[in-house]
Amino acid sequence: MKKILAALVIAMLCIALSVCVFAADKTVYIASSGNDTNDGTTYQTAVNTLEQAYELIGNDNGTIVVCNYINLGSNPMLPKHDGTVTITAADDENYYYLGKLSFSGALTLSGDTVFEYIKLAASGTVFIAAGGHNLTMGNNIETTGTIGLLGGYNVLATDDVKAISIENDYTISVASGNYSYIRGGNRRADGKSPFGMISGDVTVNITGGAFTARDSSANLSAATGMNEHSGNVTMNIAGGTFYGSLFGVGRGGTNNTVQTPKVTGNVAIHVTGGSLNGKRLDENQDNSVTFEGKYSLSITGGSISMAESISGSDSSELTLSPAIAAGEYTVRSEFTNPLRVGADPWVIYRDGYYYMTTVSGATIYCYKSPTLEGLAYVDGVAIWTAPKEDEVNESNLYYSRGIWSPELHYVEADEFGEELSGWWLYFSADNGENPNHRLYTVRALTDDGCGQYGSPITGKVNEPVKMVVYNDNEWAIGQSLLRANGSTYLTWTGEKGRGTADFHQTLNIAKLVNPYTIEGEGKVICVSDYPWEMHGYAYNASTGAAYPKVVEGATAVYGDNGEIMIIYSASGYWTNYYCLATLTLKEGADPLVKDNWIKSPEPVFTHQNGIFGPGHAAYTTDAEGNRWMIYHAYLTWERDGRYVFIQPWTLDGTTVDMNGGPYSQDTVFSIYNKISIIDAIKGFGR
Repeated sequence: MKKILAALVIAMLCIALSVCVFAADKTVYIASSGNDTNDGTTYQTAVNTLEQAYELIGNDNGTIVVCNYINLGSNPMLPKHDGTVTITAADDENYYYLGKLSFSGALTLSGDTVFEYIKLAASGTVFIAAGGHNLTMGNNIETTGTIGLLGGYNVLATDDVKAISIENDYTISVASGNYSYIRGGNRRADGKSPFGMISGDVTVNITGGAFTARDSSANLSAATGMNEHSGNVTMNIAGGTFYGSLFGVGRGGTNNTVQTPKVTGNVAIHVTGGSLNGKRLDENQDNSVTFEGKYSLSITGGSISMAESISGSDSSELTLSPAIAAGEYTVRSEFTNPLRVGADPWVIYRDGYYYMTTVSGATIYCYKSPTLEGLAYVDGVAIWTAPKEDEVNESNLYYSRGIWSPELHYVEADEFGEELSGWWLYFSADNGENPNHRLYTVRALTDDGCGQYGSPITGKVNEPVKMVVYNDNEWAIGQSLLRANGSTYLTWTGEKGRGTADFHQTLNIAKLVNPYTIEGEGKVICVSDYPWEMHGYAYNASTGAAYPKVVEGATAVYGDNGEIMIIYSASGYWTNYYCLATLTLKEGADPLVKDNWIKSPEPVFTHQNGIFGPGHAAYTTDAEGNRWMIYHAYLTWERDGRYVFIQPWTLDGTTVDMNGGPYSQDTVFSIYNKISIIDAIKGFGR
């Protein structure tokens, strides 16, 4: 009998405990259509405010399910709570696609909080400030706008030092979402804001997500914050992407206070994965916060090959994996498209760097990165700009507008002599009237592909020379270089029949005497022959308005056994049917003869998977010799703005496999890069 009673008591205790556990993990639903008099237990009985949701959860663990759009207003502060609250747009059965939180200023936490499976929208530049509590940015967070992550507070000039100081330990974890930057402590709004003191230990764990602040910004990611710190700070990076530099001790900012900020605790950064794409991975950003602790940096994985400075001090310690220390580490990086906003991308690899040019308005930009996917993160440098409106005169009028299709090429000494070797930038321009488009080029005035460019004749900065074809009487755009049979050729796009029913473009080729002069007359090697090359063609006999049959963007590619091909764009770029096709040169044949080029009967790359108008591609390889194509395309059929895409392709002899067109945007690609950072390391005592 005693055994039976004991069993009953234990059973009742288990039931009681299970009820307590259930009560402790209460789920409350919130919706804009809800009412705070509801019990919040279902979507149909949702409450209307976060304050009421927290009231229903109490001081235990709980979940708030955001069912649709909730505007938290300006500088919201979440209610105080003792348990961990998860804020999400998903329950055990449903994902509420419209679930989104929007706010301005800073969203400040008052207890341990997890965000996951939810949309967060910034109104202006905003911050999520943990306030010294544990914060987890979990899986499947979609962010829009500019959001910064802070372990401490967003400090205003009117804040009290004690109120923004933190004594306890806390952890910040990030698995998804895009943020401008992350700081382990406070952020000061202006020079009069106090620094505060953090005496607890801080841990920052990065396993995913992206931090998009680039090196051109002063506000970059750091293990510490804009505060004094006597506790220790540890940042563990196992995944995720940093667009810009990362520091152990971040900047303190302008200091109009009586405080002299310093960090006396130890700071450690451990990199085992992820992608760090900034120029610096240094102990201290700018010494505006004095550092008196010990700095430890360990790099045993991940991709950090873009770093130009990895610095410490005499008391600092650096640990590298053997492969990284030997400069023999090849890392696999992952990325998704699109790479970045841009039109007419062109990529060339030389001396350990990928150089990409794009055009935006009247300016040609150059991007330089030791990794191919790193081109997404580096800042562009303006290497050529058309004359501004108040600078236009008779001598520069005809290259002042319509800057199209820039391409960057490196000319070797054995092509035209040592004096003409180096970087050359080719583009087309006009005076604002499209029929006057002509070919122009400038050469690099330094050894840097992203440096100054100017005239190859006079050396004057920004001054191009015209490349005369067909006696300067014909429209011409899109020049490129092709090497065949020991000679260098120029290819470009011309046209015939403007204003007539026979309006069409031509692909042309001519041998080069030097990088800016052709030999003799050009030869036509391609016109539109197939219906898939003629989308967008139109002619109105009554008005004379016409759109041409398009063949353009000829790019030379070379097979492993000496095969020579041209991959070109066909159909109107103003249509969704812009595509890529191939011309193959017969073995050992003269490239100036049209019949020596064999055209593919079908396009090899056209719109699919929700990506429209793909074309004008460039081609390169990664560290493992895998082939990659870089092209521009639209994300919608309305063709609102072009983006840069990269994806793998293969060439077997003269057989091209480009997947038929773009992969879907959610496709994760793996690319291989050689990591070599030894030259960037300086100052470490151990």
